[in-house]
Amino acid sequence: MSWEDNIKEAAYTSPSGVRTVFDYTDVEKSVDKKTSVYEFPETNGSYVQDLGHTGFRYPLSMIFAGSDYDVRADAFETALLENGVGVLEHPIYGVKNVVPFGAITRKDALATGANMCTVEVTFFETILAAYPANVADPASMVKSAANTCEAATAEQFAADAPLDDTAGQASVKNQFSDTMARVKEAMTSVTIALEDAQSKYNEIETSITGAMDLLILTPLTLAFQAIQLVKSPFNTVAGITASLEAYANLMTEIMAPRAVSTGYSSATLTATTQAADFTTSTLFASAVMVGSVSGVLKTTFGNRTEALEAAEQLQTMLADYTTWRDNKLAELYLVDSGEGYATLIDMIALCVGYIAEISFSLKRERAIVTVSPRSIIDLCAELYGGVDEYLDFFITSNSLTGSEILEIPTGRTIKYYV
Repeated sequence: MSWEDNIKEAAYTSPSGVRTVFDYTDVEKSVDKKTSVYEFPETNGSYVQDLGHTGFRYPLSMIFAGSDYDVRADAFETALLENGVGVLEHPIYGVKNVVPFGAITRKDALATGANMCTVEVTFFETILAAYPANVADPASMVKSAANTCEAATAEQFAADAPLDDTAGQASVKNQFSDTMARVKEAMTSVTIALEDAQSKYNEIETSITGAMDLLILTPLTLAFQAIQLVKSPFNTVAGITASLEAYANLMTEIMAPRAVSTGYSSATLTATTQAADFTTSTLFASAVMVGSVSGVLKTTFGNRTEALEAAEQLQTMLADYTTWRDNKLAELYLVDSGEGYATLIDMIALCVGYIAEISFSLKRERAIVTVSPRSIIDLCAELYGGVDEYLDFFITSNSLTGSEILEIPTGRTIKYYV
């Protein structure tokens, strides 16, 4: 049997059961491996732990042609916008449970091919049990998991931080000061926008620094204070995108080698200092993810793309943290009970499932490519059915420049949400 004989009919069946057959151009797929790499001193080579892989992504450029191409393409777009998990019959990669992910772009080549169009979309393979079934209030489950993670993280810091002597206490205090400085710098872009956020952050920071000598003797209270410090921006800031980006940058700063900020090489750091570095960084990195989840629960997402990007950001943060944590445990020959980490995984998993669940009720991002110069008033009215209440959002969501506000040129990709 030749390879041509293995190619099947391409189709997509929507959650409601509408099956659409389509033609297509060249196809591809991608997947990310989930691995952790361990390096051991005085040992050649690396140990790679295989943690499986993500779902496959299937970007497709689908062709609709013929006298009724527009009717079939319109029906297909409607099917793509249905809420829930659909079934992709890929011509070469088989049958997959998928969710259309990201922008759906349609191109009608009226000048060069008046009886055809292409619809571009990426299908993301998904497991069917993305979130526990029969849950009356998923948000409450996520909030409960976040509270559990917060408590377990604080308890683990109190148990593991080297606070038995003055040298250890000094190391933890120094590391706390260093990390809080990183937090303040990374979160300034979020807190500076609102006076309430800045005021609350400063209040918690002052309470920690002013009572550090006492708090260091009550590490559980110190840990809770640190978590509240990191969470505080999301208690007053609305909007997830900028905040999650700031939190992701903060995660990178926290997990950066201590030598970057102090000028000392890791070889000069004592075991006590390294333990203080690890336990404090673990506390703050976990607090970042607790804060991110708290922010998600406070956010009203504007569209499905925004929601799914937030879910992907949470998964990326957890993956980066896991790699860093495992490498540090191996490097420092430390033993971690894993209790705090287990609650962290549970919290992120529940939050990602919650986002996936609510995303099905949100507007989908779509895109068109202009085939002639257009007025923003005319195009906004065509896409949204109105102007006054949509025009500002139309301009900002497409980052239109001054000249484009006067006239949108031919060939410009325009996003809109339905």
